[in-house]
This record gives sequence, C-alpha cells and structure tokens, in this order.
Amino acid sequence: MPEVNPGTISIAMIGIREVLSSLDLFPIKKIFCKFDISGDSKEPVVTGKHPVMSGSTNFFEIISVDLDVPTNLEYSPVLTIYAYDNLMGFLG
Repeated sequence: MPEVNPGTISIAMIGIREVLSSLDLFPIKKIFCKFDISGDSKEPVVTGKHPVMSGSTNFFEIISVDLDVPTNLEYSPVLTIYAYDNLMGFLG
C-alpha cells in the first residue's frame, strides 16, 4: 500500500461544448455529469441537471472530492467524467 496524504480535489465546471447524442434520434435536452475517481470506495459525485441549447450548456458548479493522495505519483488516481442525458439516462 503506497503512502498517502489526505487531500481535496476541486474542479470548477463552467460548461460543456459540442454535445452530441450517441443515438442521433433525439436531441439532448438536459445534461448532468458524474465524476468517478479510481481506487476509492466512495460513490461518484453527480452534478445538477443543466439545459442544452444548440449543442452547448453553460453552468458554474464547483465539485469538491476528499481523497487520499499518494506521495508517489505513479499511484495517482484516475478521474473519469461521464456526461449523461437526463431524459435518456445511460443512452444519451
């Protein structure tokens, strides 16, 4: 087990551009994001739902996650961000 220090990651989200539907059947109406950090046992952090207009959405949210940061950068966690359509769920 690598040596770790307690820390916090803060991410300021200001919007998403060029939003495309994976199905191309329906336009995306509202979008939300899920932030997942590899190697932790915490639930992913989910943003609020934001309307999409002309393939873009503007919003300002600060996401903060407490985690143990390894002192050896080779063990750094990976942050994965998923974007979902509120109406289509995992298909959007």
